[in-house]
Amino acid sequence: MFNRKSASAAALAVALGVTLIAVPIASAGNLDDGFIKGGGAAKIRDYLQERGYKNVGVLRFEVKKGKAPASMNVSKMNSLVATRLENALIHVNDPARPLGVTRGAGAVAAKAEKNANWHTAAGRKKLFDNNYPLAWGSKSVRVDAFLTGTVEVSPDFAKTKIIVKVFDKENLALRVVGTPITVDTDRDALREMGLGFVLAKRALKIIGRDGEIDQAELDQQAVTAQQGGGDMGVGAGSKVEQIKEFMDFQLLVDNAPAAILPDGEHGMINTPAPGQQFAIKVTAKEKLGLLLTVNGVNILNKERDSRDRMESSWWVMEPAKEYTLTGFYKDGKVEKFSFAAETEVDLSELGDKQDKHGVISFEIFRAGGGGGGGGGMGSAEPKIIPRKTTNLLKVTGRSTTLNSLQKSIGTSLHKLGKRNVYLVGRGGTEDAALEGEAFEGIFIAGCDIRYRPR
Repeated sequence: MFNRKSASAAALAVALGVTLIAVPIASAGNLDDGFIKGGGAAKIRDYLQERGYKNVGVLRFEVKKGKAPASMNVSKMNSLVATRLENALIHVNDPARPLGVTRGAGAVAAKAEKNANWHTAAGRKKLFDNNYPLAWGSKSVRVDAFLTGTVEVSPDFAKTKIIVKVFDKENLALRVVGTPITVDTDRDALREMGLGFVLAKRALKIIGRDGEIDQAELDQQAVTAQQGGGDMGVGAGSKVEQIKEFMDFQLLVDNAPAAILPDGEHGMINTPAPGQQFAIKVTAKEKLGLLLTVNGVNILNKERDSRDRMESSWWVMEPAKEYTLTGFYKDGKVEKFSFAAETEVDLSELGDKQDKHGVISFEIFRAGGGGGGGGGMGSAEPKIIPRKTTNLLKVTGRSTTLNSLQKSIGTSLHKLGKRNVYLVGRGGTEDAALEGEAFEGIFIAGCDIRYRPR
């Protein structure tokens, strides 16, 4: 498994039916809007207070993709929906009559009792045996009720439905809270489900034919790809191969290319032995932005929080130049990639997150909107129509007061922060300087390579 020269990656966690607080680099979109727009979170708050609940905890959701059985291990989405609901309830809380919302209730329960879960009555009963930290202040409290639920993705991937459920100590039966929240599936949701997508050049050219790039239309075409086709050059199949329309890459083990084996739409490599050298070689076919993460950590600046992908640090790659990335880059230094035996891994490094472990993730951004130079969509690049999204993922910690926590969530709700973009120095080697550059990017592709059997 991946290690770093001075810090280890997380080992595989035991899958429990409880929340493991996930803080991967993520982007906000329609799922976040579903809780805020239309008053979904406020209705859930009212439901809880009408029934006299004082303190509540949120557990990770199960996810059902199409006709597949519901699962607690659908990449990042299981945990991220729980984080969204926590923050949505905090955001709409009434300071004059506050509902106590705990932080990371599932993680607390998992440490205290391995058999605690919400899938059986016995497991649900055990969840009430612990105290849980409130999201603000320093108190830990007993919880009156737990929220969880199911995220259902339609068989054609077009719609994503959030069904919130509740149970309490007096009534351990799961009950649906209000009306399910239904939104259009977008590119962010596809990536949270562990799915890849590639918007082909032909598709992008057609979408931008009127001089504008509509984000909703990009989402629609990414969903169409999951349906198995489309009339604009997107389709189902290996995203590892499709992504080569924009970028070539190799994974090097002891300086030799590793065989990338089929793994559905993604790819897999055999896990190198401890001590073997590892590097990632990339060559862009046009000017591109690249967000590259290993085990949920951005290799540029080691960003590990829930910032939007559009404000994360990107590499900016010039066309036809070969870049070799050998580790985690920060403050002019590089911590080389390395592999370690399972017994040597520091489980605390990434919070013991199974949804991150063993994943190398490529997300690609194409120049557009006039900010990224040539190589994008021609001399007259189309204008990007910004999507006014809601982001409920940025704030994951506790605060001293409810007011200060609400302020932090409100500040980050609709506003993108600063993004750092870098050109790799001459030669693309780890000792080269990093140079800042403005770059406007359109999120066009994402795929994963796994390095352990699942």
